[in-house]
Amino acid sequence: NDKMDKLDQLLIGAPCHEERIDASISWDQLLINSKIAPSKSEAKRLISGGGIYAWDKKILDFKEKVPFSSLSKSNIIVISKGKRSKTVVRIIK
Repeated sequence: NDKMDKLDQLLIGAPCHEERIDASISWDQLLINSKIAPSKSEAKRLISGGGIYAWDKKILDFKEKVPFSSLSKSNIIVISKGKRSKTVVRIIK
């Protein structure tokens, strides 16, 4: 699959984090859990500033609950901080 090969190349060396599906987890908490942001205030700043993407979809509301079912492709979510920094979040059911 050509898309998966491109994805594999893009994510070589990207940090990886495992997260259990939790319907109550918000975007700011997921950023802290996956070490993308060191604090809640930094997570809020990154999201409010438009610098966080999940699968190339801009995250606009730090209080929004993470919609795991609609975002998870092959049980992973790729979260981008800015243009270059990517983190793979593997979903555990």
